[in-house]
Amino acid sequence: MKLHENQLNLIRHLIRFNLMVYQDCLEMLDTDGSKNRTALSYAFRP
Repeated sequence: MKLHENQLNLIRHLIRFNLMVYQDCLEMLDTDGSKNRTALSYAFRP
């Protein structure tokens, strides 16, 4: 899964200001229902 820069910025903003925890962000990104958090976490990496 490849995220657009604006999606990454929004997620980082939510985490930075404690509006959302990292695990919640991963669940939000799981649009296909795979529940594979490891694969989803790679979306944050360059």
